[in-house]
Amino acid sequence: MIAIVTSVLAVGLTVVSVLFEQSDTFVLATGFILLLSATVSGVMNLFRSRAVSARIAANKLALQLHEKALEEHTIVSITGHDGKVIEVNQNFCETFGYAVHEMIGQTPCILYPEDTNKTVHEEMLRTIRDGNVWTGPQRLRSKAGKSVTVQTSIFPKADEYGTIREFVTIQTDLSDALAESAKSGRHSVIEALPDGVFICRNDPESFAISYGNETFRKRVGWATDVWQPISVTTLFSEDELKL
Repeated sequence: MIAIVTSVLAVGLTVVSVLFEQSDTFVLATGFILLLSATVSGVMNLFRSRAVSARIAANKLALQLHEKALEEHTIVSITGHDGKVIEVNQNFCETFGYAVHEMIGQTPCILYPEDTNKTVHEEMLRTIRDGNVWTGPQRLRSKAGKSVTVQTSIFPKADEYGTIREFVTIQTDLSDALAESAKSGRHSVIEALPDGVFICRNDPESFAISYGNETFRKRVGWATDVWQPISVTTLFSEDELKL
């Protein structure tokens, strides 16, 4: 870079010196200013082009990483403007139990159970056909009949003329997380409540507490790392127990 600038200035000064012998001071000054401006402009454009190229390369890499992450960690399917599936990824096949060839040409309705809320489904169709993104939870059905709860986002994809050609659906399987939450009773929202919350068995002989949120555990002084069912009656005094 320094060599280029030096060469340009050297050639420019040589030309200006020739002009100096043949022209007056005004012409010399004007020529020198124009030469200097052109040189500075050229250097700035060179740096600017490099910066733009770097940004383009960075954006391209980010897009590739984003697509790779979607492919590896989410369920992806693409439907055409006619509503029929034209592409699904491996996560889709593993989650719903269908092979790729079994889904191509089908409509996503094959995944909907009979008791699907028609009102919500129609609202989803209106939203995406209007060119807007629809996001919400869905309860779907696998090929084997297993219920699969997913968080769904559907993105309309338009061509250069603004006509919607495809719909890209990205889903996250929530089934395991919901099952684990129901099993342990430690839903993050309940855990964060400022009020004490506990669950006890519907057993008049024991009323054993099977779960207590963080606030409850702190109030009664129970350890959070070791949990043993304790009767709710241990929280009451003798007078309260008599009542």
